[in-house]
Amino acid sequence: MSKRRQSVYLGASSENDISKAKRSKKLTKDQEKTSLLNDCLKKAGLSLQHGDSANELSSSKASFQKKLCTILKNQVGDLLQNVDSFLQELTEYLEEPKRFHKSLMPCTMSSENENRGMAVPDSAVRLLLGVDVIQ
Repeated sequence: MSKRRQSVYLGASSENDISKAKRSKKLTKDQEKTSLLNDCLKKAGLSLQHGDSANELSSSKASFQKKLCTILKNQVGDLLQNVDSFLQELTEYLEEPKRFHKSLMPCTMSSENENRGMAVPDSAVRLLLGVDVIQ
């Protein structure tokens, strides 16, 4: 496809707009790349927070670990392949120093579980190390 057709197709009026469109597609692919990590953790009950707020756990430690193990086992495809993908995405997530530091700090309990008198949860890294299939 020629550049002229590409710019008309994308609704861009210059080459600059085309490069911006390509970058936005790249961001979308990066977001898809971490979707397994985020989806599994959210389903199991751990929300990775942005900014300065601590990661939030919405269930007990044992419940989270059991759910995450079950979720990874029930994903489409081979268990070993799913765990490898999960760990690769986790490694990429933890490469940023702020995220790594926050993942080593204790999680907060969600407001609905604070009233139940549950113990103060561990850090996200410690929670993940307690999952059998990840070890």
